[in-house]
Amino acid sequence: MEALPRGVAATALHHIGILLARPLAAEALAARQTRPDVRLHIVPPLCPMRVSSYDFSSVAELIRQAETATESWISADGLAASTIPMTLAPHAH
Repeated sequence: MEALPRGVAATALHHIGILLARPLAAEALAARQTRPDVRLHIVPPLCPMRVSSYDFSSVAELIRQAETATESWISADGLAASTIPMTLAPHAH
């Protein structure tokens, strides 16, 4: 998705997603500090998205994209890294 969502529901869902991503990254960092014995991996989210996540008729396409992206991340040794994807932080495209 390259443009901001339009409409009240899509805008609300977009902002909820942003609000949820920041605490997830903070909690992952805190968990790493308090429980270094636990391995935590966060697969990078689809970003930028070519299909709107607010268009529920696109669910099959989003699942396919997520599966392909996750397989690529694992193949690129993503499980060996212990980083938090920067795509969880506020950013622009």
